[in-house]
Amino acid sequence: MPHMPATGVSGVDLYAIDSDGSWHLASGKYSFKDTIQYNFTQLKPNDDYHKLGREYRLYLPLYNNIRDLEIGVPTGSIFTVQPQRPEKSIVVYGTSIAHGACASRPGMAWTNILARKLDRPLINLAFSGNGRLEKEVIGLINELNARVFVLDCLPNLISTVVDRKELQKRIIESVKSLRAKHPQTPILLTEHDGYTDGFTTPIRQTLFEEANQDLREALAQLKTEQIPQLYTLTIAEIGMDLDCMVDGTHPNDLGMMRYAQAYEKKLREILQQPVGTRITQIPTRHNREPGSYTRCSSFRIKTEG
Repeated sequence: MPHMPATGVSGVDLYAIDSDGSWHLASGKYSFKDTIQYNFTQLKPNDDYHKLGREYRLYLPLYNNIRDLEIGVPTGSIFTVQPQRPEKSIVVYGTSIAHGACASRPGMAWTNILARKLDRPLINLAFSGNGRLEKEVIGLINELNARVFVLDCLPNLISTVVDRKELQKRIIESVKSLRAKHPQTPILLTEHDGYTDGFTTPIRQTLFEEANQDLREALAQLKTEQIPQLYTLTIAEIGMDLDCMVDGTHPNDLGMMRYAQAYEKKLREILQQPVGTRITQIPTRHNREPGSYTRCSSFRIKTEG
């Protein structure tokens, strides 16, 4: 997309996680040639709690594929790939918006923001120009043991793409297919987030309003059939405004943040994982005392009474 920054299309993002569980961006100097290079220099290697380094997360390009990846560290440094997290992932099936268009850099895609906010693994199965609730893709998604399934495909299912009856059919069949293999896994269906030029171009307004109405009618039918654990993220909850999009369709960084905040609030309700406003009410995965613990092969607890 000509209106998406090269740093989002082809760049990387490096984030550091300190011992208190807070996230920090590492700003690298980059060179875009045949081989793209990022140099992160003078990084603070440790926190005050210990001298055992820190955890980093590297976000890969949002659009261009990677043929080769090399990571270099100073001589004498310890570099260890973290093991895969054991928690079940949030699985997102969506369109170019969930794919990352048009974030300025990889860390600003709403799916990546959301994974940081929830501190939970997220699998992004969004495809630019696709994401149309096709049964073949739903079948592949069904192979995943997710914590939550998110279906955010309406921007690619407006009436110029599929007719309205077909849209409702795909929604209903997708939900029933997922529910057949995952009887109690929450399924979150997201409304079309709208077009910021809908007022000046009324046909665009009609297209997303029709799609959202079709989703509501499909959900109403599914609920009459008593299919459990169905949730909706509405256009009002996403809360886009005229400054949130690049081209009237794809979010800029402000729009990506609106998406992430809306999803975080909804998913915390679904997962019953509230977060407060005070620092002591915010759940955090910390790593303050790794040097104080030693490994043991077994332990014994003695109790009385």
